[in-house]
Amino acid sequence: MDARIFVSLLALCCVLASPASAAGLETAWRVCVDPSARADDRAAQCTLIIDSGQAKGRELGHAYLNRGTARGIADNFAGAIADLDKTIELDPDSAAAYYARGIAWQQTNDPQKAVEDYDRAAAINPNAAPILRARGMAYLQLKEYARAVADLDLAIGINPQDATALASRGMAKSDLGDKAGAIRDLSESIRLEPKDLVPRVFRAAIYADKGDRVRAIADFKAALAIDPDNTLSRDALKKFGVPLPRSAVVPVSACTKRGIATEAMVKGCGALIASGKLTGRALAIAYSNRGHLLTELKQYDPALTDLNEALRIDPNFATALNNRGRIHGRLGDDDRAIADYTRAIELDPKFAMAYNNRGESYRLKRDYKHAIADYDSAIRIDADYAIAHENRGVAYFQLGEYNRAVTDLTFAIKSDPRSAPKYFKRGQAYTELEDFARAIADFSKVVALAPTNPHGWHGRGYAHLLSGNNAKALADYNAAIRIDPKDVPSYNNRGQARLRLGDKVGAIADLRMAIKLQPNQEAALKTLQELGISP
Repeated sequence: MDARIFVSLLALCCVLASPASAAGLETAWRVCVDPSARADDRAAQCTLIIDSGQAKGRELGHAYLNRGTARGIADNFAGAIADLDKTIELDPDSAAAYYARGIAWQQTNDPQKAVEDYDRAAAINPNAAPILRARGMAYLQLKEYARAVADLDLAIGINPQDATALASRGMAKSDLGDKAGAIRDLSESIRLEPKDLVPRVFRAAIYADKGDRVRAIADFKAALAIDPDNTLSRDALKKFGVPLPRSAVVPVSACTKRGIATEAMVKGCGALIASGKLTGRALAIAYSNRGHLLTELKQYDPALTDLNEALRIDPNFATALNNRGRIHGRLGDDDRAIADYTRAIELDPKFAMAYNNRGESYRLKRDYKHAIADYDSAIRIDADYAIAHENRGVAYFQLGEYNRAVTDLTFAIKSDPRSAPKYFKRGQAYTELEDFARAIADFSKVVALAPTNPHGWHGRGYAHLLSGNNAKALADYNAAIRIDPKDVPSYNNRGQARLRLGDKVGAIADLRMAIKLQPNQEAALKTLQELGISP
């Protein structure tokens, strides 16, 4: 998390220094409450205080508050929320704890819970500009633009120099149709913070929508001077037919050349890095590219090292954050992946891939509501984004919304009509809808495209079985088992088909094989029990 988010926290509470009751913990308290200390060091020293048993009541609450803050800065949002829960339990009137927990909820893409915490914080401290600004930004995430403007008006009234509040209000005004007011707010934000990318990109987009080509191009170029990799600005300039600024062009080398072996590209990036010719964003791009390529080679440790280095060089590099998020996701750490994608989206609100990737992390956590919201955002940015359609289709399938799944998967198939997995997924949806003719057609396509993959045979066999065509089901399960002799569902289902065809001996043999491979195979056990046969 950007540590700047928590700077205003200090204005909301009096952080304890070294309480007299905490004998021998003076050093621990000094680091625990020091916003300039490393987040990990702060958390460790706060833990010493908490575990010592010497801090009680509000003092202990302050230790949890500071550890929660440190954990939030380190992107450990679950840990932060747990600590801030404890703070509130010990000190129910801590506006700072509600405020900090609201930030953590916002960073985990739950703006509704954030608003609830900001409401509590504002009830305790109604004139705190940081709370009002944060709540306004949460309303902006919730698309409650009038409420966002109302809160941001109050925050700006207290602190007219708050560039972030001005930029956020400008975005809300734009969505309310007040383009002139939006431009005024975004322009003032840019004047106060000329290196802030977000207001520059939004103002450029407004100018483009108004047909003011000259001002739009100027802003997009200025945005690329801040972030040469900003996707929206690069695409917009290409659409305008304007060449990219030299600072936004990565040197041509094997590191960026497409159509060659991944290993060769990795070596190309290494040569570019070792040349010593690159600095700043260009060097960060080389590290990010190599990290991405190493991820594709499943070399996750060196990939993570490269992406950490890219972000050390340029902490506001959205593509590197997205690439690092992919590694966290592949390693099963969806919370860290979501944190990286969220930061990437904050830096580049039109980053469709980051929305899609975050949606995948939410889907893997079975948080289908947030997953679908992210896929929706990706598709709003790029209506032809086939992967986002496919992923949303899978999420709809998992929610049992099979017609919606079919619609999205059909779109995805049109973009890649030779993708066996897409036909398989749509075939599953048709099966659930009991549209067996279409399901069989899709699974037949899978068989034609990937004849050595057992899934197409198994899927078609199941559709035949459900539609009552037991002979064809038997033939398909025979093929699936030839390809994968350990395919438990195929043994069970072939057993069912054989039973219906009058082959009781063959059915029992199949059902017993399914149980041998998977002793808790309930369907096979139940059928044998009904037949009065032991497993």
